[in-house]
Amino acid sequence: MSVQIPLNGSPRPAETTGGVAIPLGTGLSLPFFGTDRVEKVVRAVAAAAALEDPAEALNLARLAIDDPAAVAERDIDRLALDPVLVNVSAALTQRGTLPVTAEQRAAATAVGVDAELVAVAQAALTPKATPEALTWVATAEPALLAPAASAVVRQKSRDFVPQPTSASVPTSRLDDIERRIKALEEAKRKAATPTPQK
Repeated sequence: MSVQIPLNGSPRPAETTGGVAIPLGTGLSLPFFGTDRVEKVVRAVAAAAALEDPAEALNLARLAIDDPAAVAERDIDRLALDPVLVNVSAALTQRGTLPVTAEQRAAATAVGVDAELVAVAQAALTPKATPEALTWVATAEPALLAPAASAVVRQKSRDFVPQPTSASVPTSRLDDIERRIKALEEAKRKAATPTPQK
């Protein structure tokens, strides 16, 4: 499978069987985003790249809005980026059972894409591919970077809260009631047991 990405307003290449053509700088509209193949790939890569480097995702989102020319003139290393795009594109039709983390789910929800696609994209990202993916998304649809990065940061902060352990803290009101009933039954049983006489 191949992925073809026209740059700087060049015409779209002819469609190839099983391939995906992903134009850059198309200004994809966020409200209508998420229905076709290209848009799903962009969303998944945006969420995954934001997971890898949320601070840079927020910086690039701001730069792309404040100074679009600064982002548009950056070169994208296709050799680093293409494997990520190919993997996500393939995952659209060949779903597996990749485990999804809470952070991946949060980022996926923020950009409106399947969390498993985000997991596939993140698994394909390398230290060299991450900045290329961020730049590519900032060029294709910068509006995706800020919500994805914000969702990641929020989820990481929420993960600081310790989860209750079943031995020390009741997990629900029903558990608390059951614990009290058992304590009362145990006290009643002890009171009803005759003490041995000497």
